[in-house]
Amino acid sequence: MNLSTDFLSYANPRVPKMVPTSITDTIGYVSDACRAHASGKNVSLEVISEPPLLTDADPGQLQQALINLVLNAIDAALPGSTVDIRASASDQRITVDTGNTGAPIPETEQTLIFEPFFTTKPKGTGLGLSIARNIARAHGGDLVLATNSSDRVRFSFSLPYSNGRTGVRN
Repeated sequence: MNLSTDFLSYANPRVPKMVPTSITDTIGYVSDACRAHASGKNVSLEVISEPPLLTDADPGQLQQALINLVLNAIDAALPGSTVDIRASASDQRITVDTGNTGAPIPETEQTLIFEPFFTTKPKGTGLGLSIARNIARAHGGDLVLATNSSDRVRFSFSLPYSNGRTGVRN
């Protein structure tokens, strides 16, 4: 996306149009959409998901948030490494974790990474993580930096199950 589109998404977020949405299908779509970018950076993508997980979500917004996370993970990953996208269910929540092998986020930047316009990329807008977090929260979930170590950086995007159902499509 360009700066104008990112800014409009951040400044004027749409109210999500919630429909039953398969997280498994969504992360499959996201990985396919990001595969060329990953290949260009010599990074592999790995998708791991439990049985089809169902949440009420706006599919377009969910895709936008997860694409932002995966592209960030690819950009920060070491060449020759793997970015993984893992979907799981526990404690009445569905979690999509996006992880990569690369340098940890410096402590001085950890409080800033979700702030609009904060970026360390030469051509970044600084809106990807803030938009992704806003989308997660608009869906009743959240986005957090879950792991930040010298061998792994992982963001967790959480969502509630679909209308209190088990989260697994019957």
